[in-house]
Amino acid sequence: EQGFNGGDDPQNRESLWDRRNKSSEMYQFMTKVVSFRKKAKLWQYSFEWLSADEDVLVFSRGNVIVALTNNKGTISKQVTVPPFFNMQLMRNVFNKDDVIRPLYESVDIVLTGGDPKIYEMIPG
Repeated sequence: EQGFNGGDDPQNRESLWDRRNKSSEMYQFMTKVVSFRKKAKLWQYSFEWLSADEDVLVFSRGNVIVALTNNKGTISKQVTVPPFFNMQLMRNVFNKDDVIRPLYESVDIVLTGGDPKIYEMIPG
Protein backbone atom coordinates (compact mmCIF):
# COMPACT_ATOMS: atom_id res chain seq x y z
CA GLU A 1 0.00 0.00 0.00
CA GLN A 2 2.97 2.32 0.31
CA GLY A 3 4.52 1.86 -3.10
CA PHE A 4 7.99 1.06 -1.78
CA ASN A 5 10.80 0.68 -4.29
CA GLY A 6 11.98 -2.77 -3.20
CA GLY A 7 15.22 -4.14 -4.65
CA ASP A 8 18.06 -6.24 -3.28
CA ASP A 9 19.00 -6.50 0.40
CA PRO A 10 18.61 -4.31 2.37
CA GLN A 11 16.27 -2.21 0.16
CA ASN A 12 13.70 -5.04 0.06
CA ARG A 13 13.24 -4.70 3.81
CA GLU A 14 11.89 -1.16 4.06
CA SER A 15 10.03 -0.63 7.31
CA LEU A 16 6.31 0.02 6.98
CA TRP A 17 5.54 1.08 10.51
CA ASP A 18 7.96 3.95 10.97
CA ARG A 19 7.32 5.43 7.50
CA ARG A 20 3.65 4.72 6.85
CA ASN A 21 2.23 7.49 4.68
CA LYS A 22 -1.56 7.51 4.80
CA SER A 23 -1.68 10.32 2.26
CA SER A 24 0.22 8.38 -0.44
CA GLU A 25 -1.67 7.73 -3.67
CA MET A 26 -1.29 3.95 -3.31
CA TYR A 27 -2.50 3.96 0.31
CA GLN A 28 -5.56 6.03 -0.63
CA PHE A 29 -6.30 3.72 -3.58
CA MET A 30 -6.08 0.56 -1.45
CA THR A 31 -8.20 2.15 1.29
CA LYS A 32 -10.94 2.91 -1.26
CA VAL A 33 -10.82 -0.63 -2.74
CA VAL A 34 -10.93 -2.36 0.66
CA SER A 35 -13.72 -0.08 1.93
CA PHE A 36 -15.80 -0.72 -1.18
CA ARG A 37 -15.22 -4.48 -0.95
CA LYS A 38 -16.46 -4.47 2.65
CA LYS A 39 -19.47 -2.26 1.85
CA ALA A 40 -20.51 -4.40 -1.15
CA LYS A 41 -19.76 -7.69 0.69
CA LEU A 42 -18.31 -9.07 -2.53
CA TRP A 43 -17.17 -12.31 -0.89
CA GLN A 44 -20.83 -13.36 -0.79
CA TYR A 45 -21.10 -13.52 -4.60
CA SER A 46 -19.65 -15.79 -7.24
CA PHE A 47 -16.91 -14.63 -9.59
CA GLU A 48 -17.64 -14.56 -13.34
CA TRP A 49 -15.14 -13.79 -16.12
CA LEU A 50 -16.69 -11.42 -18.65
CA SER A 51 -13.68 -10.79 -20.88
CA ALA A 52 -9.97 -11.64 -20.91
CA ASP A 53 -7.37 -10.82 -23.53
CA GLU A 54 -3.81 -9.53 -23.69
CA ASP A 55 -4.79 -5.98 -22.65
CA VAL A 56 -7.99 -6.18 -20.60
CA LEU A 57 -9.52 -8.34 -17.86
CA VAL A 58 -13.16 -7.79 -16.94
CA PHE A 59 -15.13 -9.74 -14.36
CA SER A 60 -18.26 -9.41 -12.29
CA ARG A 61 -19.03 -10.30 -8.74
CA GLY A 62 -22.59 -9.76 -7.59
CA ASN A 63 -23.80 -6.45 -9.03
CA VAL A 64 -20.26 -5.13 -9.56
CA ILE A 65 -18.17 -5.04 -12.76
CA VAL A 66 -14.36 -4.74 -12.47
CA ALA A 67 -12.16 -3.81 -15.45
CA LEU A 68 -8.35 -3.98 -15.32
CA THR A 69 -5.56 -3.33 -17.82
CA ASN A 70 -1.79 -3.25 -17.93
CA ASN A 71 -1.85 -0.89 -20.93
CA LYS A 72 -1.04 2.78 -20.21
CA GLY A 73 -2.83 3.95 -23.37
CA THR A 74 -6.57 4.22 -23.98
CA ILE A 75 -8.45 1.00 -24.62
CA SER A 76 -12.13 0.63 -25.46
CA LYS A 77 -13.62 -2.81 -24.92
CA GLN A 78 -17.13 -4.04 -25.68
CA VAL A 79 -18.04 -6.58 -23.02
CA THR A 80 -20.90 -9.07 -22.86
CA VAL A 81 -22.57 -8.94 -19.44
CA PRO A 82 -25.19 -11.08 -17.66
CA PRO A 83 -28.82 -10.08 -18.41
CA PHE A 84 -29.49 -8.64 -14.93
CA PHE A 85 -27.08 -5.75 -15.72
CA ASN A 86 -29.27 -4.60 -18.66
CA MET A 87 -30.47 -1.00 -18.38
CA GLN A 88 -28.84 -0.56 -14.94
CA LEU A 89 -26.92 2.66 -14.43
CA MET A 90 -23.49 1.87 -12.99
CA ARG A 91 -20.97 4.30 -11.48
CA ASN A 92 -17.18 3.96 -11.25
CA VAL A 93 -16.22 4.05 -7.55
CA PHE A 94 -13.04 5.99 -8.42
CA ASN A 95 -14.80 8.64 -10.54
CA LYS A 96 -18.46 9.39 -9.84
CA ASP A 97 -18.80 11.11 -13.25
CA ASP A 98 -17.88 7.87 -15.07
CA VAL A 99 -21.26 6.17 -15.59
CA ILE A 100 -22.17 3.27 -17.89
CA ARG A 101 -25.49 1.61 -18.78
CA PRO A 102 -25.30 -1.92 -20.21
CA LEU A 103 -27.80 -2.50 -23.05
CA TYR A 104 -28.73 -5.78 -24.70
CA GLU A 105 -26.24 -7.66 -22.50
CA SER A 106 -23.37 -5.49 -23.72
CA VAL A 107 -21.43 -2.48 -22.45
CA ASP A 108 -18.49 -0.41 -23.71
CA ILE A 109 -15.78 0.16 -21.13
CA VAL A 110 -12.96 2.64 -21.75
CA LEU A 111 -9.75 2.27 -19.75
CA THR A 112 -7.18 5.08 -19.79
CA GLY A 113 -3.67 5.30 -18.42
CA GLY A 114 -3.74 1.83 -16.89
CA ASP A 115 -6.33 2.89 -14.32
CA PRO A 116 -8.74 0.19 -13.08
CA LYS A 117 -12.48 0.66 -12.93
CA ILE A 118 -14.95 -0.76 -10.45
CA TYR A 119 -18.55 -0.15 -11.44
CA GLU A 120 -21.37 -0.44 -8.91
CA MET A 121 -25.09 -0.25 -9.64
CA ILE A 122 -26.69 3.08 -8.85
CA PRO A 123 -29.75 2.48 -6.67
CA GLY A 124 -33.12 3.57 -7.99
